[in-house]
Amino acid sequence: MAEDGGSKLLVSFAAHPGHGEVVAGERLFMRTGFFGSEDSQSKPAIPSSWRGVGVVARRGLMTDDQLREWIFAWSGRYPVEYDDVLIPLRGRAAFTMEEIDVILYWQLRSTPSYLTKARHNLKSAPECRILDIVARAIACSDDLGAYLLLADLTGVQHAIGSAILATADPDRFTVYDQRAKRSLKALELLQNSPCKGEWLNYVHSCRDIARRTRTPLRTIDRALFMANGRATLPR
Repeated sequence: MAEDGGSKLLVSFAAHPGHGEVVAGERLFMRTGFFGSEDSQSKPAIPSSWRGVGVVARRGLMTDDQLREWIFAWSGRYPVEYDDVLIPLRGRAAFTMEEIDVILYWQLRSTPSYLTKARHNLKSAPECRILDIVARAIACSDDLGAYLLLADLTGVQHAIGSAILATADPDRFTVYDQRAKRSLKALELLQNSPCKGEWLNYVHSCRDIARRTRTPLRTIDRALFMANGRATLPR
């Protein structure tokens, strides 16, 4: 670790986005005091509803303070107005078909072909069955069980299922996204337990970051998404 002009330079080995290669000399510039004193930051309590999170978390490339700075730097670049359509749906125990469509549009509007396919798939099941499964998933106390309930609907996989769960309970669930997954890999923070599977490994990785940095899951979501596989701070 070397210091130069009030900045700390961390030389790391970061996974290259989208590949299994390792890139030497990736530089992470951590400005001291960038987010003020420790007392100036809010520290939300860890929700008691979190279950099954592994005791041993991956430490990755950064200290907790450095990781916190990285999160706030990248999340600050996220267009928060993009999430405005979801605000009225937070904390809901159930959704209407129109509200589910809002979530689909929010998650998939950048890929119109996927959005069209997702809407078509949902129409293949009776409305009463869709609404019942979504309500059961939201109420389910088991993380894997909640996702598996939604996965029983045609075409609902990690991206759509996580978006529904995270909209209903953003303090418990996080949105699964390939850009975010690339960032977790680059930070060396993606858990890979064969006993958990992809969904739980992803969710637990994000919760470990939240616990280390005392940062809301949605803020972590935004940072991971915007970084898109980059372990450096934005320029």
